[in-house]
Amino acid sequence: MREKVESYLKVNGFNLLSSDSKYFKVLSKLSVSSVFISSEENEMFLLEETSSIFTETEINKIVGEIAGLAIYYPNEALTYNINLILICPIKVTSIDQEIYNKIISFERDKYYCKKFIINSLNKSFQEELDILPITPINLQYKDGFKGYQGLNDQLIDILNDDLYQELISENPPKLRKVMSLLS
Repeated sequence: MREKVESYLKVNGFNLLSSDSKYFKVLSKLSVSSVFISSEENEMFLLEETSSIFTETEINKIVGEIAGLAIYYPNEALTYNINLILICPIKVTSIDQEIYNKIISFERDKYYCKKFIINSLNKSFQEELDILPITPINLQYKDGFKGYQGLNDQLIDILNDDLYQELISENPPKLRKVMSLLS
């Protein structure tokens, strides 16, 4: 799965960190498998893959390293455009609610970087890639598409009202309900 994600990043304008980068000295010391950086060096993706679900300790170690980047580069755009992609197997049918809640709370925490967990067991590769912020979204404008409410109306048309309401609720979405609404 990691190779597919790396290929997807390359297609969308991100390159593997090279020694030519002004950030190479610090970023090469991060404990992640791969670092992809935009050609403008103002956004990056950090990739890590494991054969089991990440532990809180593993996640906190990586996030701690990312937080340290603000010390090295306090006023650089890159410091505020960091995306962490964690690839691991998640058995959706047997996952217990506590682990799922931790995953959701981890992904919702945006303090030092945006975090995405990609399920390496998902047979639909595109479903997993669709959560990345570089995935183009095709919205077709209708008459009357205006502002925030117009965007909400478009999302409801695409997702359906029940799924939209579940995803925007203040409480973490219930996995089984989301999966049933997607079916």
